[in-house]
Amino acid sequence: MSTMHFHCVNLVQYILLVVPVALLLLFAYGFFNTGENSAKGKKPEIHSEQSASSFEPVSIKDSVGNIVTVKRKIERIVVSYYGCAEVLRSLSYAGKIVGVGETITDRPFYFPKLSSLPSTGKTTFNEIEQILALNPDTVILRTRAGDTETR
Repeated sequence: MSTMHFHCVNLVQYILLVVPVALLLLFAYGFFNTGENSAKGKKPEIHSEQSASSFEPVSIKDSVGNIVTVKRKIERIVVSYYGCAEVLRSLSYAGKIVGVGETITDRPFYFPKLSSLPSTGKTTFNEIEQILALNPDTVILRTRAGDTETR
C-alpha cells in the first residue's frame, strides 16, 4: 500500500469520526444557546421538566447526509462508540445514557460510571434486542467509511 493511499484512508476515517462529533456539538450548542442569551452575555437556559411541553423539534444532518428531526426531549440514550459518549458526557448528558457499546465497557479507566451500564454489543455488530430492551428514545451509533454506501 502506498504512503499516499494510507494517508488518504486515514484522512477519510478521521473525517468520518469528526463529522458526527461536530454535528452533535453543533446540535447541543443550538439547543441550549439562544440568540437572546448569547447577545446579553447570559448563560443558556437548560430546559427543565416544566418546560418539556414547550420543546420545539430540531432538525440536524447526520454524518451520511440524512436529515434527522428530534421531535421530543431526549431522556434515554444508548451510545455505541466511546467518542460519541465523550461528547455526551462533556455536554452533561451522561446521566441520560442507559446502555453502551463495548468500546465503552472495555475502557473503565476512561468511563468509570458508563462502563458499568448494560452493553449493547460491539460497535460493528450492535445487539438490537439488547438495545430495544433498554427502551431508549435515542440511539447514537458510529458510522464508518463503508457504512455510507447503505444510505
